[in-house]
Amino acid sequence: MSSQQASQEYLALEVECADPIRRVALLHEGAARFTREAIRSIERRDFEQAHNAFVRAKNIILHFLSSVPEADDSDLADSLRGLLQFTYVKLVEGNVRKDPRIAQEALEVIRLLGDGWSALDAQRRPAADGERPEGVAYLG
Repeated sequence: MSSQQASQEYLALEVECADPIRRVALLHEGAARFTREAIRSIERRDFEQAHNAFVRAKNIILHFLSSVPEADDSDLADSLRGLLQFTYVKLVEGNVRKDPRIAQEALEVIRLLGDGWSALDAQRRPAADGERPEGVAYLG
């Protein structure tokens, strides 16, 4: 097994075993990584690799989109659906046009959402010394 395959298997296991909030944060990290990979591949004119990376990022965004209950018509759910739909469209458009600027727009939203989930994940975990970071409420 190559080191890349071992790394991919480890990451898949980490996502699978993570609690739900950590899993969402990790998936956002993955979507951002695949989008950055797509951008770099376009710049190298490796369009096959760019396409593959876009597909992986789009699949993660579709997973998130399908996870927002359709029956939930709250402002929060509507806003989240809108951000995810925007991101998905930008990933598709970036892939079709092979335009890194369009993909960058998607990446900015992925980072924004991912930063929020990562912060929530960090709030839930006790600090290494058992103390909570200042100004952070313990949710668990």
